[in-house]
Amino acid sequence: MSRFTIFVGGIHGSGKSHFCKLLQEEIVCDHISASTILQWSTKDKTVENIEANQDALSLLIPYAIQGDKTFVIDGHFVLWNKQRAVEEVPITFFEACNPNVIVVIKESPAIIVERLFKRDGMPYKTDEIEELQKREIDNARVTSDKLGIPMFILQSTDDEGIKSCIIDVKNRELYTC
Repeated sequence: MSRFTIFVGGIHGSGKSHFCKLLQEEIVCDHISASTILQWSTKDKTVENIEANQDALSLLIPYAIQGDKTFVIDGHFVLWNKQRAVEEVPITFFEACNPNVIVVIKESPAIIVERLFKRDGMPYKTDEIEELQKREIDNARVTSDKLGIPMFILQSTDDEGIKSCIIDVKNRELYTC
């Protein structure tokens, strides 16, 4: 058996955690959240210094994914800086994760706005969520191309698409658990 890493991306409130839970039910794996590694517990979705933040994460992630087993890492391809401008997560972070496959979870911006308000009590505008999600998907594609790995884009409420993706990941020849 060798290490197999699945990176699950998506903006806040898109359904990453739900997908990771479903994945864990089907695949024996360790689920690691980038936010947990960084010990984030804030409802504020902006980041002071994205590059420094991701550099720290790049140093910590190898310690979290040791051993020959399957890991699911959830995180982001873009983040809001403190000025609420969208910044891409540097490719060096994804190189440190060394994923075998990328899964991006998306959802309707209106549903995400509703989820974030229910979860965090924070109001967001649909158009800013729409732009953030578009950039998330765009940077995921660039990352997938640069790393030369497959990528899936799933709607969080598409149960059949999710099942199909899980089956595909489970049956990949690189998956060795």
